[in-house]
Amino acid sequence: MRPGALRRAEQKMACLLRIARARLGELQRFLLVNCVETYLQLGPQELAEYAALRDREENREVHVMEMTWAEQLETRGRERGLREGLEGVRSLLLQLLDQKFGPLPQRIRQRVESLSPVDRLTRLAERALVARTLDELDFE
Repeated sequence: MRPGALRRAEQKMACLLRIARARLGELQRFLLVNCVETYLQLGPQELAEYAALRDREENREVHVMEMTWAEQLETRGRERGLREGLEGVRSLLLQLLDQKFGPLPQRIRQRVESLSPVDRLTRLAERALVARTLDELDFE
Protein backbone atom coordinates (compact mmCIF):
# COMPACT_ATOMS: atom_id res chain seq x y z
CA MET A 1 0.00 0.00 0.00
CA ARG A 2 1.38 3.36 -1.04
CA PRO A 3 0.75 6.16 1.42
CA GLY A 4 0.37 8.82 -1.27
CA ALA A 5 -1.44 11.84 0.11
CA LEU A 6 -2.92 10.00 3.10
CA ARG A 7 -2.24 11.28 6.58
CA ARG A 8 -0.84 8.70 9.02
CA ALA A 9 -4.20 8.10 10.72
CA GLU A 10 -5.86 7.61 7.34
CA GLN A 11 -3.06 5.30 6.25
CA LYS A 12 -3.48 3.17 9.36
CA MET A 13 -7.24 3.00 8.82
CA ALA A 14 -6.76 2.01 5.17
CA CYS A 15 -4.36 -0.78 6.16
CA LEU A 16 -6.66 -2.12 8.86
CA LEU A 17 -9.71 -1.94 6.58
CA ARG A 18 -7.88 -4.03 4.00
CA ILE A 19 -6.96 -6.57 6.66
CA ALA A 20 -10.51 -6.64 8.06
CA ARG A 21 -12.03 -7.21 4.61
CA ALA A 22 -9.47 -9.75 3.37
CA ARG A 23 -10.10 -13.47 3.35
CA LEU A 24 -7.57 -14.40 5.98
CA GLY A 25 -7.23 -16.89 8.74
CA GLU A 26 -7.29 -15.62 12.29
CA LEU A 27 -3.55 -16.04 12.75
CA GLN A 28 -2.74 -14.21 9.51
CA ARG A 29 -5.07 -11.38 10.48
CA PHE A 30 -3.49 -11.16 13.93
CA LEU A 31 0.03 -11.01 12.50
CA LEU A 32 -0.86 -8.32 9.96
CA VAL A 33 -2.66 -6.18 12.55
CA ASN A 34 0.34 -6.59 14.84
CA CYS A 35 2.65 -5.34 12.06
CA VAL A 36 0.47 -2.29 11.47
CA GLU A 37 0.29 -1.54 15.20
CA THR A 38 4.06 -1.96 15.54
CA TYR A 39 5.24 -0.01 12.52
CA LEU A 40 2.53 2.62 12.14
CA GLN A 41 2.40 4.13 15.60
CA LEU A 42 0.56 7.40 15.94
CA GLY A 43 1.18 10.50 18.02
CA PRO A 44 -1.49 11.99 20.31
CA GLN A 45 -3.13 14.16 17.63
CA GLU A 46 -2.97 11.35 15.09
CA LEU A 47 -4.56 8.98 17.64
CA ALA A 48 -7.47 11.38 18.07
CA GLU A 49 -7.91 11.56 14.29
CA TYR A 50 -7.68 7.78 14.03
CA ALA A 51 -10.30 7.32 16.78
CA ALA A 52 -12.66 9.60 14.90
CA LEU A 53 -12.08 7.62 11.69
CA ARG A 54 -12.58 4.30 13.48
CA ASP A 55 -15.92 5.45 14.89
CA ARG A 56 -17.36 6.14 11.43
CA GLU A 57 -19.95 3.64 10.25
CA GLU A 58 -18.00 2.82 7.06
CA ASN A 59 -15.04 1.72 9.24
CA ARG A 60 -17.10 -0.45 11.57
CA GLU A 61 -15.22 -3.60 10.53
CA VAL A 62 -11.99 -2.18 11.92
CA HIS A 63 -13.67 -1.17 15.17
CA VAL A 64 -15.13 -4.68 15.56
CA MET A 65 -11.80 -6.32 14.65
CA GLU A 66 -9.93 -4.20 17.21
CA MET A 67 -12.50 -4.86 19.92
CA THR A 68 -12.36 -8.58 19.21
CA TRP A 69 -8.57 -8.70 19.56
CA ALA A 70 -8.52 -6.48 22.62
CA GLU A 71 -11.23 -8.52 24.30
CA GLN A 72 -9.47 -11.79 23.47
CA LEU A 73 -6.19 -10.57 24.90
CA GLU A 74 -7.89 -9.21 27.99
CA THR A 75 -9.81 -12.44 28.54
CA ARG A 76 -6.68 -14.56 28.11
CA GLY A 77 -4.79 -12.38 30.57
CA ARG A 78 -7.60 -12.52 33.12
CA GLU A 79 -7.90 -16.32 32.80
CA ARG A 80 -4.16 -16.76 33.17
CA GLY A 81 -4.07 -14.52 36.24
CA LEU A 82 -6.95 -16.37 37.86
CA ARG A 83 -5.39 -19.74 37.10
CA GLU A 84 -2.00 -18.70 38.50
CA GLY A 85 -3.63 -17.10 41.54
CA LEU A 86 -5.65 -20.22 42.26
CA GLU A 87 -2.59 -22.45 41.95
CA GLY A 88 -0.61 -20.13 44.23
CA VAL A 89 -3.27 -20.10 46.95
CA ARG A 90 -3.60 -23.91 46.76
CA SER A 91 0.15 -24.32 47.08
CA LEU A 92 0.30 -21.89 50.00
CA LEU A 93 -2.58 -23.65 51.78
CA LEU A 94 -0.93 -27.05 51.34
CA GLN A 95 2.34 -25.68 52.75
CA LEU A 96 0.50 -24.13 55.69
CA LEU A 97 -1.33 -27.36 56.48
CA ASP A 98 1.87 -29.37 56.08
CA GLN A 99 3.75 -27.08 58.48
CA LYS A 100 0.98 -27.03 61.04
CA PHE A 101 -0.24 -30.64 60.98
CA GLY A 102 2.67 -32.58 59.48
CA PRO A 103 2.47 -34.72 56.36
CA LEU A 104 -1.05 -34.60 54.98
CA PRO A 105 -3.11 -37.66 54.12
CA GLN A 106 -3.47 -38.10 50.37
CA ARG A 107 -7.26 -37.58 50.54
CA ILE A 108 -6.78 -34.13 52.15
CA ARG A 109 -4.14 -33.16 49.60
CA GLN A 110 -6.41 -34.22 46.73
CA ARG A 111 -9.36 -32.36 48.23
CA VAL A 112 -7.39 -29.12 48.55
CA GLU A 113 -6.13 -29.50 44.96
CA SER A 114 -9.72 -29.82 43.72
CA LEU A 115 -11.04 -26.77 45.61
CA SER A 116 -11.84 -23.41 44.02
CA PRO A 117 -12.44 -20.46 43.84
CA VAL A 118 -9.66 -18.47 45.47
CA ASP A 119 -11.87 -16.93 48.16
CA ARG A 120 -12.95 -20.41 49.32
CA LEU A 121 -9.32 -21.50 49.61
CA THR A 122 -8.47 -18.27 51.42
CA ARG A 123 -11.23 -18.84 53.99
CA LEU A 124 -9.95 -22.38 54.53
CA ALA A 125 -6.41 -21.03 55.08
CA GLU A 126 -7.75 -18.52 57.63
CA ARG A 127 -9.52 -21.33 59.52
CA ALA A 128 -6.35 -23.45 59.36
CA LEU A 129 -4.51 -20.76 61.31
CA VAL A 130 -6.73 -21.29 64.37
CA ALA A 131 -7.62 -24.97 63.97
CA ARG A 132 -5.97 -27.44 66.30
CA THR A 133 -6.61 -30.52 64.16
CA LEU A 134 -7.37 -31.30 60.51
CA ASP A 135 -10.77 -32.59 61.63
CA GLU A 136 -11.74 -29.01 62.67
CA LEU A 137 -11.37 -27.88 59.06
CA ASP A 138 -14.29 -28.15 56.67
CA PHE A 139 -12.94 -29.18 53.28
CA GLU A 140 -16.39 -29.24 51.69
